[in-house]
Amino acid sequence: MKSKLNNKDIYALGGIILSSAVIMIAFIVIKGAVYGSQMDWVSQHYPIPEYFRTLFYDTHQLFPSYAANIGAGESIYSLSYYGLYSPVTLLSYLLPFVPMPYYMMMTSVLTVYASDCIFYFLIRKRHDLKVTVFMSVLFAFSFVLIFHSHRHIMFVSFMPFLLLALHFTDRYFETGRRWPLVLSAFLMIMCNYFFAVTALFALAAYGMAKTIDEKLSFGGFVKRYAPFVMLLFVSVLMSCVLLLPTAYGLLAGRDEGNVAVSLSSFLPRMRFDWLTYNNYSMGLSAFGVFACIHGIFYAKGGRRFLCVLTILFAVCPLLVFILNGTLYFDSKVLIAFLPLALYAIVPFIEDVYENGISRLKLPLTVFVVLSAMCLVINFSDALVKVYAADAAVTAVVLLRLNKKFDKRLFCFFLAVAVGTCCFKNHFDELVLTGQFAEIENDTVTELIDDVSKGKVVRTAVDVRRVDTPNKVYSIDQYQDTVYSSIHSKDYNTFYFEKMCNENEYRNSALTTRSQNLFFNCFMGDRYIVSDRPLQNYGYELLKDTGDGHYLYENKNALPLAYHTSQLMSQREFDSLSYPATVEALTRYTIVDKDIPDTDFVSQMQRVDIGDIFDIGDELADGDSCTNGSDGEHSFELKSRLAEYSKDLPESCKGKLLVIKFHVDNPKEKHDSGAAKLGDVTIIINDIKNKLTDPDWKYFNNNNDMEYVLSDCKDKLDITIKGGSFKISALEAYTADTSYFDKLSDNRAAFDFDVSQTKGDSITGTVNAPEDGYLTTSFVYLDGMTAEIDGEKVTPEKVNTAFVGLPVTKGSHKVVITYHAPWLSAGIAASGAGFAVFLLVIILDIFKKKKDK
Repeated sequence: MKSKLNNKDIYALGGIILSSAVIMIAFIVIKGAVYGSQMDWVSQHYPIPEYFRTLFYDTHQLFPSYAANIGAGESIYSLSYYGLYSPVTLLSYLLPFVPMPYYMMMTSVLTVYASDCIFYFLIRKRHDLKVTVFMSVLFAFSFVLIFHSHRHIMFVSFMPFLLLALHFTDRYFETGRRWPLVLSAFLMIMCNYFFAVTALFALAAYGMAKTIDEKLSFGGFVKRYAPFVMLLFVSVLMSCVLLLPTAYGLLAGRDEGNVAVSLSSFLPRMRFDWLTYNNYSMGLSAFGVFACIHGIFYAKGGRRFLCVLTILFAVCPLLVFILNGTLYFDSKVLIAFLPLALYAIVPFIEDVYENGISRLKLPLTVFVVLSAMCLVINFSDALVKVYAADAAVTAVVLLRLNKKFDKRLFCFFLAVAVGTCCFKNHFDELVLTGQFAEIENDTVTELIDDVSKGKVVRTAVDVRRVDTPNKVYSIDQYQDTVYSSIHSKDYNTFYFEKMCNENEYRNSALTTRSQNLFFNCFMGDRYIVSDRPLQNYGYELLKDTGDGHYLYENKNALPLAYHTSQLMSQREFDSLSYPATVEALTRYTIVDKDIPDTDFVSQMQRVDIGDIFDIGDELADGDSCTNGSDGEHSFELKSRLAEYSKDLPESCKGKLLVIKFHVDNPKEKHDSGAAKLGDVTIIINDIKNKLTDPDWKYFNNNNDMEYVLSDCKDKLDITIKGGSFKISALEAYTADTSYFDKLSDNRAAFDFDVSQTKGDSITGTVNAPEDGYLTTSFVYLDGMTAEIDGEKVTPEKVNTAFVGLPVTKGSHKVVITYHAPWLSAGIAASGAGFAVFLLVIILDIFKKKKDK
């Protein structure tokens, strides 16, 4: 049946939207926060789109390749996950007067409302008001929709376009009209390439369900379904400008997940939490799971197929693994199937309203048995227990309704959805208004502009550094920090394994502002904006604003590009061990050539700082530290905290101090909800290293912890957080601070042409006093080309991760350009796709005229 919208629909839909708005507003008012989560939203989901817009205003390039301001120079397609060509992001280019964080908050809320409206219309066009309202409440208050509109907005930003594509799929099968389906699917893909895969799979499944409903022969099924799939392929072809260069980035720069994959991982299992209460689940309730099981037995045609598919996601981990690109078993990919699961159970809800609960015995028995199996198999998972509790209550309510149907009691299942939505959203940690003000601070921008306007220099921001690795305050600000799941593997390896920077976070994709003076000087961090006084050697205070912000200059920072003839072969470098390696990196340019060995002798002196982990007498009651052979210490900290100080010997005072030691993986094993309890954190003089629980999917492998202390203090202030773990292999080294005063000797700085160093190009001149190398601290990327005095030369990877060029004696004009691999092919494929799309529009026009 077809139903037309009327005033009652306006009131019903308005009530749903208003109720969700009350939830959103209540949380930000109660918490004193902005509409964005401390997890990823503040560090990725608005700063990166903000950078896209800033870059566009500077270059006017619609298809850029290079992000020079982030991560020491990254491919822009390393960041494309965050909406590079999303229609939502592109619309912001027309609104320069709207600050990006507020724009992203507004569009996130509007995405939810638009999804609610489109879903309501999808159901209402074939069902009556009460069924539509029931289903729309289940959808609107499925917690994932609102939850991720302020946490991981890319998880749901595609939803309005997916729902539009579902609507136009109906239109295609009813009227044959094709172009709206192609366009909506294209916009859906452009929102986010990762969720495009699952969303396309969902569209294909929906199209298959519609074809099944037509009850065709096998040949007729193929003939009917194949053109639909081809239309989806046209949408994919149109999106190749995003998909192809991003695919190259995925192949070159995606870290592997920390998931031990064996044949047993693919055995059937019961993970109904993947469909329900996991923070990254599909978003159903236990009632939704029951309704799908009921549909397997009693639904017809395509809806039965969709019910089977929904339950398969909980039973067959292979499907989830494939949809995750074979990285891990993460149920976030199932969010795209929420509207399909709800669509599949509509006949059951309709039948309940007309006839009450019927045919209950078999599906309820299967539901209870499978739910019990889920609990037994995954008993250690807290969210599975939540699901089991909901399943038990659902079974009791269904039995009660089976005896005597009561519409008011049936609405209990709506109350569960609304309650879950409130509960889940309440426990997301939003960015407090005070924290947000610290990040979006005009003083920081002004300090950066004071020192970087019209220059090519690096200015590090040491203000809430976990939140600002991707925050570019000005197009003239260059930084070496980045937080993205795709990034230069060479740079990430250089950051953690060559320079051995501290790793204080649970995800090694985070390369934040480091306190390692070797690294800061090497990367050319000339200026530092901080929210606290700094005591690092060589830092000169330029300005104290009086409001808690400080501007420093590191006079020992190397230029971002320079000429040097001091070369070391990769072979010789590989023969060195830490900390001699970081010293070699700051004294030589490492080249992959067969050249004679240098006369390098490390100036680092190994010293005895005492056994700084022999603290058995200083621990709280119930805690213990057992000293073993060869300096090994076994900790059992029931309090999970130890704080103490150790004086340094005279030989270390006034010098740079390097400390390293090994931490074994902690003994504790925790379910995913308590994984942080298995972490070990060790802080020495405000420098923090963290070793994550080895079962954490982003295990950071930080077993070897290194600390470069340049504060020249006379003692070590140490904090240890953890449970059961071992520390061993303690070593310490010192170096005279005067070492850093000589870093720029025998290096001729590259003179950047500021007007031409923008977009995808780095341009300038170098005056080489002798043959050598133009060495930069811009990351080497496949796709880089170079010209010296108009002649093409091949860029080389130097210092294990950066771009360099051999240059001869004399003055030279140098141009280094980056063009993202597969971008040209992507543009060509998209052009072909749009040509086919134009043909589809023309065919639709002729068909419409013919039908008249």
